[in-house]
Amino acid sequence: MTNETRGFEEYRKSHASPNYGHVYEKTYLDGYYHHQWELIERPLVRSILSDLQESGKVDCLDFACGTGRVTQLTEDIFPTVVGVDISATMLEQARSKCNKARFIERDITSSPLDQKFDAVTAFRFFLNAEPELRKSALKAISAVMRDDGRLVLNIHVNSSSVLGLAYRIRNALKRETVAKTCSLKEITNYLDQAGFEVEDTFWYSFLPRVGWRFPRLSGRLMLPVERFFNRLPSSLRGLAQSFVIVARKVEFR
Repeated sequence: MTNETRGFEEYRKSHASPNYGHVYEKTYLDGYYHHQWELIERPLVRSILSDLQESGKVDCLDFACGTGRVTQLTEDIFPTVVGVDISATMLEQARSKCNKARFIERDITSSPLDQKFDAVTAFRFFLNAEPELRKSALKAISAVMRDDGRLVLNIHVNSSSVLGLAYRIRNALKRETVAKTCSLKEITNYLDQAGFEVEDTFWYSFLPRVGWRFPRLSGRLMLPVERFFNRLPSSLRGLAQSFVIVARKVEFR
């Protein structure tokens, strides 16, 4: 088994393990990621998806939907929403918070859906997925999208951010990948190879995450720091910790 194949399987197993849904849900109960979602990410994603709906997109697949955080948002916008994930415990959490969405426990990289969608969301997936899994996931996503559909995905540790730089230095010192980062160029290359064209990129979260310490402080500083950086030249946007990409399906390769 190659290193890439091993990583492929390990990532799947980690998210399908018993009780993982309950553990993952705690990530958004308090602290940095809670404030990031409530103050910045959710309003941004809602705006992006609402624009897609107003342009005529009517159904949405939330790929690797996890505990349904994004699914819950999409079902307020699109008439038809489906969430798919390989983790039963993740889907248990998702079903408890969503009212209209339909959920499917399946690995669509090996067992495709027979339904087509105008839009697909994929959050907190592509950063941690190994190269072969990224390729396999994009191929599977393209297969369930209608022509001219839109893929909305995020990268939550941008390699050129303060946190991304710290992670890269730590990885170099330890001579192993302790924590992953991803650049816009890197994920754009994967999208291009899979037949997607990047239309828009939205940078956000300029306040760096400093572990799990000072949970209340991140809530107080996040929006002021965000407003400050948004007033600076666009050339500095690459310092943001996270970004969202909107990509159009152009051609399946």
